[in-house]
Amino acid sequence: MLATLQIGAMRITLALNTLKLVLRQAGLDLFTVRRRYDDIPWPHATKGFLKMKQKIPGILAQMDLADEDAARAADWQERK
Repeated sequence: MLATLQIGAMRITLALNTLKLVLRQAGLDLFTVRRRYDDIPWPHATKGFLKMKQKIPGILAQMDLADEDAARAADWQERK
């Protein structure tokens, strides 16, 4: 059994899918792993960094990595 981090880049994903098939023929399974810190921002990472940049304060607040002021700013930004 082998594990790799989940990667969103299409070319890498295609290569990993090919690798999964080759490894499966050799009797090995390859599966992807995503950490909690990856789960929270993942849905926002669809249009590149500049689009996601606006979501960072809210993401940090969700991860308990932001102070109260940042959390309030994130709430305000989402209501805009």
